[in-house]
Amino acid sequence: MKKLVLVCFVLLATVSFVNANVTGDNPPKVTNLNTIINKITYPETAVKESIQGQVVAKVLVNENGVVEEISRRDFKGKEVFFDEVEKAVWSLEFEPALENGSPVKSWVEIPFNFKLPKKNPMKK
Repeated sequence: MKKLVLVCFVLLATVSFVNANVTGDNPPKVTNLNTIINKITYPETAVKESIQGQVVAKVLVNENGVVEEISRRDFKGKEVFFDEVEKAVWSLEFEPALENGSPVKSWVEIPFNFKLPKKNPMKK
């Protein structure tokens, strides 16, 4: 039963780009987002305390589409989620930003939304 309850609290996350600080004509595009979202776990402390929220991660994507640097000091949002977001970001793969048709390094901000499932008022 305990395992079933934990499954109910698996992260329901959406990830999308916000107004990003991007170098180049076209921003980097995540290519493995669905795989990464399925690997994120909702922090136990956040579940126990019913904490929800968004973390915006600042990431440097190199010319090959690989995360080169994460600026954790520039993370914005609820700190309880920072470790999970950092693990996820290192696993992201991108199509690099383009400037005049050539790949370039680019900083991008990526929001991660953490939301618990709604409780069913009919269940006791």
